[in-house]
Amino acid sequence: MAQILLSLIVFTAALVLLVNSWRAEKRLFAATALLVVLTAGAIFATLIYQQLTDHSLSDPALVEVTLAEAKPTENGVRLSGKLQNLSAQRVSAVQLELVVSQCPTESDCSEIGRDRIDVVLQIPPNGSYPFNAVARITGLRGKPDLRWQIELVSVTTY
Repeated sequence: MAQILLSLIVFTAALVLLVNSWRAEKRLFAATALLVVLTAGAIFATLIYQQLTDHSLSDPALVEVTLAEAKPTENGVRLSGKLQNLSAQRVSAVQLELVVSQCPTESDCSEIGRDRIDVVLQIPPNGSYPFNAVARITGLRGKPDLRWQIELVSVTTY
């Protein structure tokens, strides 16, 4: 969306330049018009190419997720952690799956909640970014021995 808005700003500036060059001299107008048409074609071709290309990574293993804190509240579970992009593409969104288990002993665990969370943020190639999200799992406040597992389900790139 931001790319389209920036393109509209560029085209408005080009239109102002064309109007002023028409008033100054016809040859200047012709050269300016040719340059504007070539630039507009390049921008439109780039936008169309971006819309037609596949925007998802085939391998979610190229992004690592680390859960730093999971805090149960009355409205859900507040999560915070870090996402690390190991790919050469820019990440625009990820979908995470949170699984909550109650483990009274180390070997005796039972799953008590599961939710998928969409996290929208832009991570540059080989970069990392902290995230905060809320999972819609309620009724966990005051429960002892909770174990949190978070996994990456899908990655969207641009």
